[in-house]
Amino acid sequence: MSPLSDEKLIESCIAGNREHYRLLYARYKDYVAGLVWRLASDGEVVRDLTQETFLKAFKGLKKFRGKTSFKTWLSRIAVNQCKDHLRKHNKHLLGG
Repeated sequence: MSPLSDEKLIESCIAGNREHYRLLYARYKDYVAGLVWRLASDGEVVRDLTQETFLKAFKGLKKFRGKTSFKTWLSRIAVNQCKDHLRKHNKHLLGG
């Protein structure tokens, strides 16, 4: 795991360092997959939504303002991806 802070990794990603995207992914992939699992509970869906979460986050990285932690921001993206998926597939959301 990289000793660089999330903020430094994000700055580097925005500057074009592809290796730091991989480091951010490695740092949070298990966390995101666990979060998605609690909402989707299907291995294939979890893999897809985890990947979609990171794609969306990385595409929108310039919009991250640091008002919350990167982990919190990434969590919100993951939850929204799950809600969109469940809504699209007409499944009931857990807890609401």
